[in-house]
Amino acid sequence: MFLGWALEAMDFYIASISLSEVAATFGISISQMAVATTVTLAMRPVGAILFGVLADRYGRRWPLIANVTICALISLCSGFAPNFAVFAFLRSIFGIAMGGEWALSAAMTMESLPPACHGLFSGILHQASPFGNIMAALLHLLVFPRIGWRPLYWISVAPAVFIILLRFWVPESPEWLRARAEAQARQLEQLESATEKGTLRTVIHMLLLISSLQFVNRSLTDLFPTIIQVQLKLPVSLITVALISRDLGTMIGSTTSGYLSQFLGRKRVMLGSIALALAFVPLFVFAPLHYQIILGAVFITIFIGGFNGVLAVFLHEVGPSRNRALFMGFTTQLANLITGATAQIEAALAERF
Repeated sequence: MFLGWALEAMDFYIASISLSEVAATFGISISQMAVATTVTLAMRPVGAILFGVLADRYGRRWPLIANVTICALISLCSGFAPNFAVFAFLRSIFGIAMGGEWALSAAMTMESLPPACHGLFSGILHQASPFGNIMAALLHLLVFPRIGWRPLYWISVAPAVFIILLRFWVPESPEWLRARAEAQARQLEQLESATEKGTLRTVIHMLLLISSLQFVNRSLTDLFPTIIQVQLKLPVSLITVALISRDLGTMIGSTTSGYLSQFLGRKRVMLGSIALALAFVPLFVFAPLHYQIILGAVFITIFIGGFNGVLAVFLHEVGPSRNRALFMGFTTQLANLITGATAQIEAALAERF
């Protein structure tokens, strides 16, 4: 599960880290190019619903295999995109696949492990995202200066094939098998259950909570490489160091918070992480020196990672058991859609001011 989410995070981040280069290839502005990122995020709720329904009805295993297969094909095609319209279309299809991956991986992980391990492994699972970001940064450092941005997408096909083969050997979720033995999930029941036992209220609460954090997260993820490249004028080597430092901070924060949530409680750790992240925003925004700006970004992502590290287990525990994959995917990916225009807003403001 870790490898699948890491692969899709890497592919998504390749698009962000090479934003200015792809824009130059297609002869468009960075703000126009940011539409591709927005389109990807906009389609993720579609994938969350589609793969969530399939996973709750037919099991986690086969949708997970299909998910990575689609991502591999789209990555391959993205490297051959002749113009921006084709590139944006391919990224929208990738968004559908990416929208299903996290929820299915999180559900499969939580359902296959004993409850005493849920907090720690929720944090470890979130490490997949910054790990994928680090791989993207390293690929950009090693590959782009020599042969351009297109091979970055082609290279990601190789690990995808390995993950597909690996998932053929992964057993089905034992919790889902037990639920299927009791009753077959039906689409009508899924729709009805959205208003049962306070689930609708829980969905709204989760949307507000996740969306508020994602506005901060998106500002430090989608255009951060472009910010330090265009505004700070850093060379590729220092950009890579900055990106890896930021993502290592996320990995440290997510694992630590996931472990602490077993003892301090999920809500305390999540709210504390948000408060600490906000405390470092002035350093990132107003610091006069380059290293101070990067340091501010690292500390913010440590604590944003702290929030995200608890998110999987928290959604697992508060969501309806019958439709867990649908609930987890829908709430997280709709929140991503709500905050999807962050990159465009940032790019437009940067070009104007």
